[in-house]
Amino acid sequence: MNDQPSQGQASTTQAPPPQASSSGRVYLATLLVIAAAGFVAIWSLGQTWVSGSFDAGFGEQSISVIGNSLYPLSSTAAWVALAAVVAVVATSGVVRRSVGLIISIAGVAVVVGPFSFLLSSEVELATESAKVAAVSASKTTYWILTLVCGIVIFGAGLVVWARGGSWPSLSGNQAGQKVVAPSAWESLDRGEDPTK
Repeated sequence: MNDQPSQGQASTTQAPPPQASSSGRVYLATLLVIAAAGFVAIWSLGQTWVSGSFDAGFGEQSISVIGNSLYPLSSTAAWVALAAVVAVVATSGVVRRSVGLIISIAGVAVVVGPFSFLLSSEVELATESAKVAAVSASKTTYWILTLVCGIVIFGAGLVVWARGGSWPSLSGNQAGQKVVAPSAWESLDRGEDPTK
């Protein structure tokens, strides 16, 4: 008996279409960008944004004001964007696109902090934080990093909203999954006719 499987029974591999492969790369890159921007935004908001000094009556004392204390909303929004990465992976379709909108809104909220900081006086910010009149103050550049991260989060959220519906989900079959047809001997073992 010929132990070679017929041509119709040959093992085949289902190769992923080029569009699916490209979509997968965009999917992964978008998740990495959101996560990285969220981490960097949280870190930069934890740094000193204003350095100043005030008269304590026995000489000048220094004061440092971190971004979190000035704009807690921006810090919260950065955490929301970071947590939303898990939601993007766990959801699909319309729900995932809705998560993309939430990420974009979080990006706008992150930007609000540094934008307000840009328009504010460093002396006023130091005075408000120290609850005493600041003699002098200066701004650091960490707010720029937060601003850039907020813009990146906003843009990445739009990508999730626009393209997330076509990305693979946890419940879906992975692209490129191998599909192997049974051999003639395996068919015979199961009582099937391999010639059909």
